[in-house]
Amino acid sequence: MDDRLHYIYALADPHTKQIHYVGCTVTPLTRYQNHLTNNANKVKKAWIRGLKAQGVTPDLLLLDKIVGRSEARKRETEWIQTLIAEGKPLTNDTYKGCVGHNKGRTYKVYEINRYRQ
Repeated sequence: MDDRLHYIYALADPHTKQIHYVGCTVTPLTRYQNHLTNNANKVKKAWIRGLKAQGVTPDLLLLDKIVGRSEARKRETEWIQTLIAEGKPLTNDTYKGCVGHNKGRTYKVYEINRYRQ
């Protein structure tokens, strides 16, 4: 059982405060730096590259704190579902679970957003 404190976080546009990504981690600052430098997600990479071209980087917002990976994964999914329902332009590759710990069917969030319109 994982009893570490997990953070649900968001990356937001520093100008508009619009959330573009939701994640789950035990080390928010390290994970944030990783998003800025090592980015396999092409949609998120393009968004961050566009911000960097403007001389800024995404804001890191801490949305929630939860003890235990299983509960944190559930909360992350709830945040993603809520933000999708609100029409936020999320760039997440997956729709379910903490990054790197997805099991079962996953969905491209940006594809869900595209089909919802």
